[in-house]
Amino acid sequence: MKTIHDLRTHLQSLHARTAETPLFNPVFQLGHDLSRQLENGSLSLDTIDGLVDGLFQEALESRGRALHRLIAPVTPDQNKAAWQALCGL
Repeated sequence: MKTIHDLRTHLQSLHARTAETPLFNPVFQLGHDLSRQLENGSLSLDTIDGLVDGLFQEALESRGRALHRLIAPVTPDQNKAAWQALCGL
């Protein structure tokens, strides 16, 4: 697992196993798999550092987009339409 895409793909495949075995913990297994890769040398701490940095950046950007949606300026007409939609008018 060298990229965030690889990490997500592996986690999704592990998560699919919960349908067969409900007590299976995909996050624990992912950590175990990463630990084994570290031990056998197929994964380096620098690679993990890069994955963590990339995930942190994605999370920060996602929170920024969510915040923007919450506080972005709107025109009076957009504001009125939103209130009318909330009130079912």
